[in-house]
Amino acid sequence: MSSPYSTQLEQIHRLIQAGQGGEAQALLKDLAARKTPRDFRAKLAQLSWRAGLPEAGLLALHAIVRPSERKKKEASVEEKLEYAACLMRLGATPEALGILDSIAEPTPKTSLYRAFAYFGSWAYQEAIPLLQEFLEAPGEDPYQRLVAKVNLASALVFERQEVPATALLRELLHDTSLHKHTRLLANALEISATHAVFLGDLAGAGTFLDRARTLLKESNTVDRLFIDKWSAIVCAKLSPSSENFRNIHSVRSRAVEFGHWETVRDCDRFLALIAKDEELLLKLYFGTPHKRYREYLLKDFGEDLAIPKEFNWAVGNLKEEKAFRLFEEKSNFRDPLKVGQLPHRLLGALCSDFYRPRQIAALFSEVFGDEFFNPSTSPGRIHQGIVRLREWFELNKIPLGIAHQGRHYRLVAKPECTITVPHRETLASRGGVKLEKLREKLSATPFSLKEAAFCLAMSDRSATRLLADFVADGILEKTGGGRSTRYRFKA
Repeated sequence: MSSPYSTQLEQIHRLIQAGQGGEAQALLKDLAARKTPRDFRAKLAQLSWRAGLPEAGLLALHAIVRPSERKKKEASVEEKLEYAACLMRLGATPEALGILDSIAEPTPKTSLYRAFAYFGSWAYQEAIPLLQEFLEAPGEDPYQRLVAKVNLASALVFERQEVPATALLRELLHDTSLHKHTRLLANALEISATHAVFLGDLAGAGTFLDRARTLLKESNTVDRLFIDKWSAIVCAKLSPSSENFRNIHSVRSRAVEFGHWETVRDCDRFLALIAKDEELLLKLYFGTPHKRYREYLLKDFGEDLAIPKEFNWAVGNLKEEKAFRLFEEKSNFRDPLKVGQLPHRLLGALCSDFYRPRQIAALFSEVFGDEFFNPSTSPGRIHQGIVRLREWFELNKIPLGIAHQGRHYRLVAKPECTITVPHRETLASRGGVKLEKLREKLSATPFSLKEAAFCLAMSDRSATRLLADFVADGILEKTGGGRSTRYRFKA
């Protein structure tokens, strides 16, 4: 006989599958308000992130995955997986990867979730072998395998792996059509169009997009937005006219309404590439935290472009002649931001992405390094830093604010403001001297946090944050977890 919990969870699962997210969220909130037995918490967390309520999943599992010393409990693999998935949805990808890497006996699902973590930072090169591992494992759910194949095809296309991408897309188009998986078929057609664009086959891309549009003709979802984006890009590449550029801008405006910030970024990418707009390309370069994305951005631009040491970012709609130099230690401000202190670190995190508003967990991950996110206490610590930074803006008459909507924060101009943003290596290295000292002393072999702190004459906490900056910027590679964590310079 099934329990009331399993019956409710199955009902929520069916609502999510049917696209009735609002009803699913209402039931999840009701269920999360009660004390759910541990046997059902991993499933509750999974449904929570799938329904867009990852905070509820974290709250359900936090005491199990991150127990206090007095209440030491061993989390199961499933509990760790779903807790990591909730963290990913909240933007705390480094912590999520740390949990996934700590699983002693990984399952195929572990590989799948690790791949999804890399997708969030456009690190498709790292995701590809993980998706292949998952697909090679026997006994996985057929529909989940199709989802993994769609994601693998997307990664292969982004990494320009023409032969395997072409073969996999042909297989996907056949299988999703045969089994009448309409949404996955539309996804496969959109990825096929992307592949054709990268190969220069614009007519073929148009054919794929027409088929996808027919499938989604009654839809006003993000999937339809993707189709319209690529259609506008194909038209602009065929004829770079003002009207076709306006069509890309129209899609961009819709993406802002949807809150789909990666589509906003991608619209700017193709406007810059097609129009050879160096200023817009530099905005993308300085305003995108994903290293692999920046590498392909420069490669696709196709011209030798010198990257300056800093960029003047117009936070509002207009670039002001005067740019505020907020990151300089020596300035004329009444109370300059002190390097390494909370307001300074928060400002750096808010300036690291010009497009996507920063989620609380993502800000916490960047600002507090290797500290673990606590859904009950960490948001308050971020909020305290935000209050201090707002007060600093007001004290120094800087026309900037920090907008807060839901679990997101972003810089806003009041009404216009331009700030000078240093190259991210400058931000990450806090001047570069410490990085060079690490290279000189510890580049030969992997090293621990303690060794780095001793080398740099810093506290463990300060060294943790500095190393996290270097890892995020692709300078260092981090392996292991806990006391076994090691860092090494990338070749």
